[in-house]
Amino acid sequence: MTRSRLAPVLACLAAALLAACGDAGGMALPDGAEPGVLTVSLTTPFPDDRAVLISVSGPLEAGAVAAAGQGYTVHVRPSGTTFRAAVFGRITSGPLVTFAVPDVNLASAYRATVQEVVDPSSNVRPTSTGYSLAVLR
Repeated sequence: MTRSRLAPVLACLAAALLAACGDAGGMALPDGAEPGVLTVSLTTPFPDDRAVLISVSGPLEAGAVAAAGQGYTVHVRPSGTTFRAAVFGRITSGPLVTFAVPDVNLASAYRATVQEVVDPSSNVRPTSTGYSLAVLR
């Protein structure tokens, strides 16, 4: 990446990190708040999916979202205390994405759902029955 193209990327990354270190969107955090990273783990009935679209929502805004599985590429669209993530690769059961939070003690308050799944033939599966997501510390 050239220097002129790298500067905006670094500026966006810095802004995201500063936002994650902020005041949790105006919400007061308890004295025992423990910033950290949560993991979204997938259970899938198929060992060969190629993409999955998930939605994660919780009590506080998520910070940096990253791939948790080897060989995954993640594209994220944040919106307040919810984010949608499209994960591409050879999707299998196990850790899918990680995200930073102001308080990992609130892990059980985050909910993750599977929106769509793409099979090896690049077709959207007709249903997400049999898929599940868990948000873990």
